[in-house]
Amino acid sequence: MWGGPGFDETEKSMGNDLQRLAAAYHEAGHAAMAYEVGWWVNHEGVEIDRRQYTGLQLKSINYTLRNRAMVNCAGWASEHLRHGRGNQSRDDEHLSYVIYEVRGGDPEEIEFLGDDADTFVALLEALPEASDDDLIVEFRRYEEAAREILSDPEIWTCVTRIATALVEKGALNQNEIEGLLYPSNQDAL
Repeated sequence: MWGGPGFDETEKSMGNDLQRLAAAYHEAGHAAMAYEVGWWVNHEGVEIDRRQYTGLQLKSINYTLRNRAMVNCAGWASEHLRHGRGNQSRDDEHLSYVIYEVRGGDPEEIEFLGDDADTFVALLEALPEASDDDLIVEFRRYEEAAREILSDPEIWTCVTRIATALVEKGALNQNEIEGLLYPSNQDAL
């Protein structure tokens, strides 16, 4: 938490800059992975200032557990690859709490828990009898697969281009995202 005695605007600005950079890489990870699994950014685009959000679209044939989990895990995986801090709050105890909330079904809490909760909702739909430990193992498998895909130098270059543009502009539309993913096909910005 930022504030308290001796707290100045420079420290606040540094904190905001770091938060924006983390959000930019998080959302860029979602966007890049979406295209990797056959999804795409929709008309809402990607934004990091007003809300941290990536609007996505897909054909129903591409709506699989694997793709959903990979896109969800790509946000944290991208943060982790960028600065090593993407897994701070995602230890097994945290994931057990997320599973507990998902099993309990409180929609407001599930929404608050974001990508992880959505992944566990999907896992529980596919594996309703799975133990918490088994669900975490599956989650970690998708998490590692997302990290591996994003580590590919070509894909990571795309993530970095998108994140850099998000930090500069705060939001990108579908055409801007696609221009950054495929710069040889069109002008990006």
